[in-house]
Amino acid sequence: MPYPATAPRYNQTTVGQNNLESASPSQPEDEDLFREIILDHYRYPHHHRALAESGPGVLSAHNPVCGDDLRLWASITPDGAISAIAFDGTGCSISQASASIMCDEVEGKSVAECMDLAKNVKAFIMGQEATVPPGDVEALGGVRSYPARTKCATLAWNGLLELLSDMAGKGSADGPEERA
Repeated sequence: MPYPATAPRYNQTTVGQNNLESASPSQPEDEDLFREIILDHYRYPHHHRALAESGPGVLSAHNPVCGDDLRLWASITPDGAISAIAFDGTGCSISQASASIMCDEVEGKSVAECMDLAKNVKAFIMGQEATVPPGDVEALGGVRSYPARTKCATLAWNGLLELLSDMAGKGSADGPEERA
């Protein structure tokens, strides 16, 4: 199924303690654009399915504050790259869009790159010093204006960190493992 065009790509964004305002949407047009990116990923999520491959890692994540439920699947190649990643679940537009964006960003990257990216995106969402790649992930920065929603935006990224840590500790071919 073809996806509608998403927002144009932007230059790398760095957020520091002294320039938080420059990374937050300051113009109404920016807020509208970021909102539209989130809604696009919510309405037309990328990687929203269960992986049918044998032996993917599996993790369930829950955000009791908002009621978001995610289940993540990942397969890692012998050389340590994510060969496939997917999610399913239910929840608010922010949690579902964040999972869609996360899957887009990490597929094909090494586990180490993905863990660094997840840590930076979480810091970016929380308004801490961080560097994130250009593109849709920048839209998650708009969540900073709504502190109660940061748990929604970071759920998938926290799940990814836990899933990859679990898989690294067990080896990627050990089969599914579920956590609540």
